[in-house]
Amino acid sequence: MTSFVTHRERVLDPSLSVLRRHRELWVCLEVFAPYGFHGTYHHLTVSARMPRDLASDPDSLVRAVTELDRARVLWQAAGARYAERRRVEKRELGLRAPRRPGPWWQAEPAQGCYVVDVLCHPGLCLPEYVHRQVLLAEGAELPGCRECGDERPVVSRSTGHGFIELCPGCAAVRRSCACGVRHVLRAGAAVGWPSLRLREHLTADGLPRETDGIAERIAQLELVPPPRVSSRGSRFLPGRRPGPSG
Repeated sequence: MTSFVTHRERVLDPSLSVLRRHRELWVCLEVFAPYGFHGTYHHLTVSARMPRDLASDPDSLVRAVTELDRARVLWQAAGARYAERRRVEKRELGLRAPRRPGPWWQAEPAQGCYVVDVLCHPGLCLPEYVHRQVLLAEGAELPGCRECGDERPVVSRSTGHGFIELCPGCAAVRRSCACGVRHVLRAGAAVGWPSLRLREHLTADGLPRETDGIAERIAQLELVPPPRVSSRGSRFLPGRRPGPSG
């Protein structure tokens, strides 16, 4: 398998067609995508002001892959520091299990955010996001939302018996419901890959079509109802009768 650097150089190669360079950017995202493939691609199209007609601004591909590469360099450096720390802990201290959490990208995925809606990701540029996550993983205490640093009042959503609190900047769950159950969110108006790939969320000049930004997307997030439980304790889907028990 070819490396990230190989595909990055192809994105930067002006002798290739813009469509080929665009596809090479996708391959780079298969290797490294802090917000997930779709979420990171959406972020780069907005931050790099990538027009729907790539031929009108091929340099937007350069801006996109450069931002991605800068974030990847930070990610690699953090991984190297963690690996060196573990070598010292094992060799000199005899610690087979790490004393501190591992790298941020190996942590439990956050609720909400880009996991739920690919358009609900932090507004930070990718290097800033990676740097923030590395600091948090290394024990730093930073204000605001863990994902994006937003310090505004949270957005409360009712669960029917309690509330969950969402970050107004990226829709990450700041506080779960007091019942202790993980309530699943889903996008009210899901954006599919065909629409995202064609950059239908942008104008011809590469500007976002949605003027209300992420606030409107957060308002449309829906709670997925938990599966019903029969009197025997087995789960079944709404609208379907439970099968016979043996």
